[in-house]
Amino acid sequence: MEGDEQWEERAGDGGDLTALMALVHESERILTEEMLSRENSKISTAGDVSGESGTSTDWSIANCDPEVHEAKNICLAAFLEIMTMALEANTSVETTPAFGSTEELLPMFRGPVPPGMRVEYSIESAVVPVTPPILVSMMLDVVMAEFHLPTPLVGNRKCHFVRWAREIAQDIWAVIDTSSDYFPQRTPSIINPSEPKCRRRPSGVIVRPREYYSEVIWIENNEVYECQDNIYSASINSNLAFGARRWVNTLIWKLKRDISRFSDLKMIGQGQVKNCLLKSAESMKMVFLECVNAATDERKWVIVHDEGTRVLKNIAADHGDSLVSNNYVALTSMRVPANPLSVYDLIVKKNLELQQLHSQYLEEPEEVMKLQEDDQLNCITLHKRVVDHNESTQISEYLLQEASRDEFCSFIIEAPMTQLEYIDAFVSGRWWNTAWRPWGFAIMADGSIHAEASLVTIAVQGQLDVKDDGEATELMSDLINNITRKINEEVAIRGIN
Repeated sequence: MEGDEQWEERAGDGGDLTALMALVHESERILTEEMLSRENSKISTAGDVSGESGTSTDWSIANCDPEVHEAKNICLAAFLEIMTMALEANTSVETTPAFGSTEELLPMFRGPVPPGMRVEYSIESAVVPVTPPILVSMMLDVVMAEFHLPTPLVGNRKCHFVRWAREIAQDIWAVIDTSSDYFPQRTPSIINPSEPKCRRRPSGVIVRPREYYSEVIWIENNEVYECQDNIYSASINSNLAFGARRWVNTLIWKLKRDISRFSDLKMIGQGQVKNCLLKSAESMKMVFLECVNAATDERKWVIVHDEGTRVLKNIAADHGDSLVSNNYVALTSMRVPANPLSVYDLIVKKNLELQQLHSQYLEEPEEVMKLQEDDQLNCITLHKRVVDHNESTQISEYLLQEASRDEFCSFIIEAPMTQLEYIDAFVSGRWWNTAWRPWGFAIMADGSIHAEASLVTIAVQGQLDVKDDGEATELMSDLINNITRKINEEVAIRGIN
């Protein structure tokens, strides 16, 4: 980037627990190409993370169009705002930059919020295992993001913002987000105006080197709608759900996951088997998150029941040679009177018994691949079982599972794979061809990371040959009820807290 300010307008849909960095889609430029072609100024900056300007800072904007000049001033003001917030939070930022008349724009970032909304602000400092240039590049790759909690009870947060990067000094960066409606020359939002939105006040990440790692100051600053009263309200109001600390932990989790190592490998695939296993598990998890999203994809799912237990019907599934007629998903969220780690350990240990509630197989399959972090907070396994195809033939069936945990949200997700899908993913390297039908659990703390209760979302898939959706709803609801009852019984028997 070499000191040039990067201008790209981003569209974001606010908050999923698993990966702020993971949901990357096709770029959509909202600032017009005409404006970008007129914007030919270069930024040369020097100084330290305190924000002090160097001896040569040439914006070269004297002859720019007024709208470009105004946009640059808004960007400078947003940069000044996040540096000010970092200074006031007693981080490593020691002073703020002096931008003269730009300071007059700061009040527009601090005004009162509309009725029914509130400001949600948080800041977190941490060291993450990646160098500043790579981290900044990763963040600028996030173009379209859908953030949501893994539950149908909390709606998505949708926002529309400009993201750009500024190099403060060599290897010291600020990546800044600002809601696009601060820019008078903005083009119409691609977000549906009827959908609830949040407004992104100046937010961002300040990045500086720390040996081979990066020290980050992560700032979240949003105007959001007051949350509806349900079992997740305390987590949202405490900043547990969408705060800066959560995003930092999500980033660290992803970086550690990417350097996981095999502890068991009984089957050999193609040379990039580790990458295929990581990508397959990531793809499986994305489908799981689509299922438990409050806003379902109407092109793929139809809600056939939504009282207590939500039942979805897959209207886009290609069943091929399958004898079953339809793919259904049942899901629910509940409060469990035990801390998240205890619930996570319980489900991992009782996973086979829980599988048997909706599976015809009673024996545990053989583990043929195991990929995990050194601290064992994330583990991806592939299991294999041989079953009778007919009287004279046997075939192999596979089960992919990922179990991951952190202080904000833990997941236990698995999905079956056919022998052809296994060959496609791990021999041919085409992991994206798998038709995932995952089931599993998402486990959050109830209100704070030290809570003695958990919020658990359960999703189960079933392929049913039924006469109508009513029969499917009854079968899937019974299945969910059996699983929730089993979990609550085990918690009561063990006296977990």
